[in-house]
Amino acid sequence: MILVEPTMMTREILKNALEKDTHLIRAVEVARKRKDIWPSREAAREYFSTRLPWRRWDKRVLDLYTEHALYDLPTSTYPDKKGVTFTITRAQEAGSMSHHEDGFDALDILQSICPVLPVHTVFGEHDDMVPVETQEAIVSVAEGRRMKSIVRVAGAGHLVVQEDPCGTALAIWGILQGEYAQVTIRVPSHL
Repeated sequence: MILVEPTMMTREILKNALEKDTHLIRAVEVARKRKDIWPSREAAREYFSTRLPWRRWDKRVLDLYTEHALYDLPTSTYPDKKGVTFTITRAQEAGSMSHHEDGFDALDILQSICPVLPVHTVFGEHDDMVPVETQEAIVSVAEGRRMKSIVRVAGAGHLVVQEDPCGTALAIWGILQGEYAQVTIRVPSHL
């Protein structure tokens, strides 16, 4: 199993995150208030290219995002508007950062998976969104989550897949090479 920037945290870390001004609180607020209508995909692409987090993304990812993560208006959310908007609403995005039970459950399940299955974790090098203490809790040996490997992609942050897809792919490839380099696959001959 390979986890890439997993979105999990302990209940204690979440409690602390909700008590002070953190990346999580700010991300939810930004999602609730952010601009979400543009006159065209080209205008949206231009907007994204100058603002975080999108301006840090690989150009190819940003192009695909602009093509596939936007709906043409009107939509049920904006029945009287023209242009383009996100495929998910602001409320849906904020909600995705506000429900944490799946992350708690995943951490619990990892405790039973790690002893029987090699689990690898890929993080971005920078803790721009997910604090180091959260990453350490995810891979906590004391909590029974002993990873087979932990890889950090240089120069990337929490959105490592979008920021450095090649670096992410190389990290995964390196894990697979290490895991399966000694495996000989026999393919039956059809002579």
